[in-house]
Amino acid sequence: MFDAKKNTLIFIDDEESILSSIARVFRKEGYEVLTTTKPEQVFQWLIEKEVSVLISDQRMPIMAGVEVLKTSKNLSLNTIRVMLTGYADMQSAIEAVNQGNIFSFLTKPWNEENLKTAIRNAVNQFNLVSEVERLGQVTKTQNAELRSLNAHLEDRVIERTKQITDLNKRLELSLLECVKVMGGLAEYSGALPSGHAKRVSRYAGGIAKELGATRERLDIQVAAYLHDIGKVGLKGNDTNHPIKGAEFVRMVPGLEGAALCIQHLYERVDGKGTPSQLIGDQIPLGARIIAVANAYDKALNLGPSPERMTPRKAIDLLLEKRGQEFEEGIIFALQAYLKSSSQFSDELSEIEIEIYELKPGMILSRPIVTRDGRALLGADTMMNRDILSRLWKKHREIPVNNDVFVYREKKTSTKKAA
Repeated sequence: MFDAKKNTLIFIDDEESILSSIARVFRKEGYEVLTTTKPEQVFQWLIEKEVSVLISDQRMPIMAGVEVLKTSKNLSLNTIRVMLTGYADMQSAIEAVNQGNIFSFLTKPWNEENLKTAIRNAVNQFNLVSEVERLGQVTKTQNAELRSLNAHLEDRVIERTKQITDLNKRLELSLLECVKVMGGLAEYSGALPSGHAKRVSRYAGGIAKELGATRERLDIQVAAYLHDIGKVGLKGNDTNHPIKGAEFVRMVPGLEGAALCIQHLYERVDGKGTPSQLIGDQIPLGARIIAVANAYDKALNLGPSPERMTPRKAIDLLLEKRGQEFEEGIIFALQAYLKSSSQFSDELSEIEIEIYELKPGMILSRPIVTRDGRALLGADTMMNRDILSRLWKKHREIPVNNDVFVYREKKTSTKKAA
């Protein structure tokens, strides 16, 4: 995540030497680190400060770690709670996870890189949840402004109409930003690569356009972006996540149609799906479209050999399941959209990823540009740690387009960083 603010971590352990060692590690990572052996000090900090992650040892003489984390939940609901535990305390840690008192647990002794990765993931979770709340408050405030404007619409009608139009545009943008953040939450909770939701939304919108479903298109694209939102907080491959996701999305006014599409994502046209065993046209059109778009992106990017998969082969895989899982006409509509947008071929040399998925050794297949059109890195630039560090610093100053394309197979770079 690219966040200029400094996240605060609290570590509590009864061994001062462990606290000193941990503090050195995480201050180097750029966090504000607070350490203590006293639970009451933890609670005081939670009241006074915005704390991103609280990490507690389980076995402590004054208060057990599980009790520290349980109490902290009431003081700072959004703070991500992590437990450090020995193998002998594993059952306590598992029970705490199941009761919702902690986000995850780590066993002692720990591997330093694994510990840093776990804390980084916890910080990302905190930042995403905080951003969803912020955008929700922005939407609430703007709705209040809109109601106030409507109440005085009779005065200076032309001017007020312009203000309302501008405000509605801002509300729509806020909603779309909220949708993007919620889609990001779903991707952080599971094994799917970042960018999956955006690609499925784009494919679903293309299919809807080919089918002439212009009225339902926005609902379908929103539902496609959020189709995995129900996976947040679930463990393993729980196929009930569309029902949970639909309940979550239905809480947002105006997204009832999107919620219905998500709810019936796992229906099959032969009636053997879930949750309602609907057949053919009984399944909402949006759900049938998203099912095809979702399966296509997974076939293209998540198969056993994604570097050898092509759009044509992925479509052929879907056609093998026509009349069973998928509607044939929707598969052909996807194929038509891919052809019209020059995405259908026997070769696929690049893949779209999010900017924070870039890693050393990857080679850009297209330039990276800022949102105002300035080029930062040219095509064929090979990523290394120095380039990535400078790119992420620039991204914090001037946002970079999130559409980043890299070669699917390794090749020899011909350019250096600009």
